[in-house]
Amino acid sequence: EEFKQSAVDTVTIQMNPMNFAEFIKACGKYELYESLDLYGNSNKEDYDEIHKYFNDYLKVGGYPESVERYILTGNADRSYYEELIETILDESQKYFNLDSIQGTLVDYNSLESCIYGITRLLLKEKKGLENGNYISELRKIMKDKNMKITEANCNLAMAWIDRAGLINDCCRVIDFKFDEKTFNQRFYFNDVGLSNYLFEFYNENKNNNSEINGLINETFIFNELRKIRKPNFGMYNKGELDFVYFDKETSLLYGIEVKAGKNSGGTITTALQDGKIDRALYCKRNTYGGIDEKKITIPIYLFPKFKFTEYD
Repeated sequence: EEFKQSAVDTVTIQMNPMNFAEFIKACGKYELYESLDLYGNSNKEDYDEIHKYFNDYLKVGGYPESVERYILTGNADRSYYEELIETILDESQKYFNLDSIQGTLVDYNSLESCIYGITRLLLKEKKGLENGNYISELRKIMKDKNMKITEANCNLAMAWIDRAGLINDCCRVIDFKFDEKTFNQRFYFNDVGLSNYLFEFYNENKNNNSEINGLINETFIFNELRKIRKPNFGMYNKGELDFVYFDKETSLLYGIEVKAGKNSGGTITTALQDGKIDRALYCKRNTYGGIDEKKITIPIYLFPKFKFTEYD
């Protein structure tokens, strides 16, 4: 009843992949997840169990059919994302028309080339774009692989991928000057399972598994932050902060470091020591959490439960 509309009204609903809390609920572990303390005061066995589900979530992702297959079999079905990409490319063709001005037509290969380019650019570029133009950076990557695509086709294909909700952009803030931030400096896929599949499929360096794991974990945090507002990443002293977040209620500026291992990032430590950020938030895989004055460490899979407003 609550969705009933009159015949002349149109309602647009943004559909996103299932987040980790929804995934955990589908797996029947939501009460356990909600009971966990962010800073290590729950049973370690409970943390470890949720951590296991998080590892699976990074492979399964949040597309409902992928989650359904996982619940039925207990395993991530990697073939699902191959089918998904093919479906997206095939279905997208129905919506492209000849551009009467440019005389160009976005084709299957242009879309596939752009998805490849976005994946390769994420694997390659950590500090944002060299010249600030995402299309030229993409075309440079495609040219290196002898992929022929016009600038007009690249623009149209990227616009379609963006409107389809497959990617979302991240802004760059240099030396914490938010009024001078640069838009569209990095893109993340809207789903960790999709990212995982594409990084593995298009990875040309078999020795960078730790880098890929880091990017997948960043994708998870990015999509959680995106539920609040458009995320930013930061540059300081030529180093990088994975994300920076200003909480309007407490007026505290957070640096957020995403780590798959136990180590801490040097840039975020320096920024905290220099007084450029008010809190350093470490989201790690191998931790049970803890607080050390202005340094806050939480298990990455509990980030959706973290409340910025509690630390004033």
